[in-house]
Amino acid sequence: MTKEAPQVSKRPFVASVLSAFLPGAGQIYAERTPRGLCVMVSTIALTPVYVGLGIWAWQVFDAAACARDRAAHEAMET
Repeated sequence: MTKEAPQVSKRPFVASVLSAFLPGAGQIYAERTPRGLCVMVSTIALTPVYVGLGIWAWQVFDAAACARDRAAHEAMET
């Protein structure tokens, strides 16, 4: 008869903190390694897309703000 290793409970707070700093690390900590690796790979693959979309959205609004500022500046000159 073999002895089973004692069950070590995982703390949800620790898993959350790990995932906040490194997506997927909390899942790996909770012994869901395949899920954690999928989260890590997905985050690495999609981060450039989200950053690119964020920059694109910012520049659209910034262009409008620049035009408003220029119009206001021209109005003060006349």
